[in-house]
Amino acid sequence: MLTRRARRALWWVVIGVVALLALKTFVLDIYPVRSSSMEPTLHRGEWVLVWYGGGRPERGEVVVVRHGGDVLVKRACGIGGPGGERLTVDPAGDIWINGERARGAAGSGPRVGIFDLDHQRPGDFFEGLGEHAPGWRETQDGDLDVGTQAGGEYSSALRYQRILRDGYIGLNGQVNEGDVSVHDLMLDLRLGVLARRGMFVLVVTEQGDRLALHIKMVGPGPLEVRLVRVTREAEIELGRGVVPLQSNGDADLLVHLSNVDNRVEGRVGSLTLHHTYDRNSFQPGDEERVGLSLGSRLQLTATNAHLRVRDLRIARDVQFRPRGLLGPGGVQVAPGEIFLLGDHSADSLDSRDFGSLPEEAVIGRPLFAIWPLRAMRDLR
Repeated sequence: MLTRRARRALWWVVIGVVALLALKTFVLDIYPVRSSSMEPTLHRGEWVLVWYGGGRPERGEVVVVRHGGDVLVKRACGIGGPGGERLTVDPAGDIWINGERARGAAGSGPRVGIFDLDHQRPGDFFEGLGEHAPGWRETQDGDLDVGTQAGGEYSSALRYQRILRDGYIGLNGQVNEGDVSVHDLMLDLRLGVLARRGMFVLVVTEQGDRLALHIKMVGPGPLEVRLVRVTREAEIELGRGVVPLQSNGDADLLVHLSNVDNRVEGRVGSLTLHHTYDRNSFQPGDEERVGLSLGSRLQLTATNAHLRVRDLRIARDVQFRPRGLLGPGGVQVAPGEIFLLGDHSADSLDSRDFGSLPEEAVIGRPLFAIWPLRAMRDLR
């Protein structure tokens, strides 16, 4: 015969089990990632927390769908909506909708890391890194320094010397090299201005264009910033501004430069400069006019400056490959249907194989990666 306290405890256990079952059935659940098709957004062997809820997804949204007896995690790239649409992929791996470049998550894409100073050795990726001042050198803390406190005239360039392909940093921190050329790049770092003098220039190159962010240190005054596009014919200023520094001398600024879907953006501290252009010019030596990007694709140059670079990261956007049902002419996505692609486009079973799915196939959205613990992160 159970005591009153035991019956009460049992009752709460029953309520807890029922609530847990209801939560698992109607609200959220945990799913394992069983393939590499969404790497590096999601890796094989991870577990994700999924919030149930169907309905039409936003373009570029990662969704959980039911296809036959399988549960799949993919990115919704084609959204038929009420009137349908034509989905195509260009040679650079970018999504186009009805003949226009897609904007938003499916156009600019989530960031895919290809270098991280916290995990990779810069000497394996950059040329121009030496051991002596005033040139670029690695500190004991793993940062990058250039210049000296004593000053003097010099210019030192640090060039990313690897061919940029559709690789990515895996769950274990190793770089998977990839095999398709990358067009769109993003560069981020934290800049320590150790002396208010000289110039720091960040450059990303795409085909025949050099997109440059110039940061000039001028004594006690603010930083002077220019965003520039350099073609074979001219140097075009895309924007300029100033950034104040702290009065105590040293500064630590977030710096960003990217060129994604023909939109170049530079950020220094609170200042943002950006410009959108129609198409790239051709690289000298690209005689066939196929849009090659030759030579070093990324460069950091310091002139007469004393700087420290921390948290240097290079990323690309997601690239998709045309094949199967998504051939060179594209695919028509019917009203009420969605066309799903995997972020690891070279190795993904998706709508290129089994076609579009009805919107009703969406059963939820992944919220968090919860396992392994070292890879816990927000997926929204």
